[in-house]
Amino acid sequence: DTATFDFSTVTNLSTSDQTEVDSIVFNPGASAYTITLASPEQEFLYISGIGIVNNSGVTQTFVSSDGGFFFHAFYFFNNATAGDLTVFYNPAIEATAWCKTTFLDSSNAGSSTITNAGGPAGFPGQTEFLNQSSAANATIINEGAPTGGVNGKTFFVEDTSAATATLINNGGTGEGASGGYI
Repeated sequence: DTATFDFSTVTNLSTSDQTEVDSIVFNPGASAYTITLASPEQEFLYISGIGIVNNSGVTQTFVSSDGGFFFHAFYFFNNATAGDLTVFYNPAIEATAWCKTTFLDSSNAGSSTITNAGGPAGFPGQTEFLNQSSAANATIINEGAPTGGVNGKTFFVEDTSAATATLINNGGTGEGASGGYI
């Protein structure tokens, strides 16, 4: 399946169940959307084909959670790409699991911007590259946390590549706080 977006006055969307699509396409002239994984339960959006194609000319935003208590994640499989003019935000939550963006197989982060938040407690936002995936030309920001908190994280595991991505680790706040890490 392909999820296709055009101009709309309703631009804040949320999913409420496990969903898999081949691709997400934003047509020329499409509005700027924010798509959030909003279920209080475990929720995933699987992108398993082409990936995200943004022809709109405006930034499209994806948020992995609005605060549930279980895993919330965007998964890219096969050769899927996170596309261009896309922003992914993985918040830190005081819950029992992570909010994350994961790349598997030969998928890649395209030219997206991914922010992994640090927070005062709980679990940080994170990005994972597994199998033979690549960060491609993305900008990945790992935010630090306050003293005693948890830092945003990015993992490269197995035969992955940072390629030409820009990786930024911001410091935490407060005396003795640490920064985000790769």
